Amino acid sequence: MDRLLTRQELAERLGVSAQTVDRMAARGDIRVHRVGKAPRFLWSEILQDTAEQPVSMAQALRRV
Repeated sequence: MDRLLTRQELAERLGVSAQTVDRMAARGDIRVHRVGKAPRFLWSEILQDTAEQPVSMAQALRRV
């Protein structure tokens, strides 16, 4: 089972800023779990969410 990633850890894995992660979550492009008020992400869900997008991850990141 995956461990939950912080927004900064996810940003580093994706090669984007933490603000970009926030925008992707706000748009519903990626799933977010809350631990208290803190957003957390499962890497396996991120891979699945981005694979289901109609555009590639690189294109999605350029939109941000």
